[in-house]
Amino acid sequence: GFIYATASNPQTLGEGQSQAGSIEETLSTGEKKSMLRAYGSVSYAGFKSYLYAGLKGIVALELRVRTAAFDLHSSYGTVVENPIYRLSRALASLRDEEGRVLIPGFYAKVRPLTPLEMEVLAEIPDESEALREAFGVRDFLGGARNLDFNQRLYAEPCVNFNGFHAGYGGPGSKTVLPAEARAKLDFRLVPDQDPEEVPELLRRHLEAQGFHDVEVVVLEKGERPARSDLAHPFVALARRALEEAFGERPVLYPNMAGSGPMHPFLHHLKAPAVGLGVGYPGSRVHSPNEHIRIRDFERGVRALLRLLELFFLGR
Repeated sequence: GFIYATASNPQTLGEGQSQAGSIEETLSTGEKKSMLRAYGSVSYAGFKSYLYAGLKGIVALELRVRTAAFDLHSSYGTVVENPIYRLSRALASLRDEEGRVLIPGFYAKVRPLTPLEMEVLAEIPDESEALREAFGVRDFLGGARNLDFNQRLYAEPCVNFNGFHAGYGGPGSKTVLPAEARAKLDFRLVPDQDPEEVPELLRRHLEAQGFHDVEVVVLEKGERPARSDLAHPFVALARRALEEAFGERPVLYPNMAGSGPMHPFLHHLKAPAVGLGVGYPGSRVHSPNEHIRIRDFERGVRALLRLLELFFLGR
């Protein structure tokens, strides 16, 4: 949920679909929009002592390939195309070895970082080694470290493959040539990329690469990326509140790597939006046993209360 501060009182706007864009309709509807005026808005996400002023956009898709009416005996592999092969080749065409997206036009609308945003990125502590150990990965794409790591993670878009489904995956073997293969993927976007444009760019790319048989299905409405003005007084106010609640200077991020409904507040209410961190690297976001620690949650509540005091009472 988001809490937005008006000229006279704070309002809470619940949003329960995370990256599904449910809040867009609430803020964009003419009658409701005319009733809403805001100076700033706040949400919870990220790690403790973090303050972020932006979120990436997202669009989730599924790619499908069918090469037969039903599963066949694998002996027909000499004459019948395998959908796993077709789909894996299509997926491999979407990015290079370092993670850069290869779809023509994908980066065309990426907004260049301002000098202040680059300065803030440079001030973010290098957590690449700690995250590498926590995540259990051998290395990061391109060997990214320090500022390069921060810029990639927080300010660059990417394509991510979420799952691949085809054929037989049970115990032992089964000599089958599957009829269909499916892959789920998402694109994380940065300002000013458009989640409605990306699927069309993807379709054009696949056609140009000869993958006419690959169907592109948009799974849900996308979320637009957003980034608040880091020089806005509301950002400084939120940073002060977080510092007083946690007892340490919070790290400011131009963007978080994840996505959420921040764009509607910036676009429809013309107000900055910030997020207060209450998690930690071991929170297992989007994994089994996802959680936050009670003490971090309590500090997050104190930070929000302090922000409201500073905003409405000026003290």
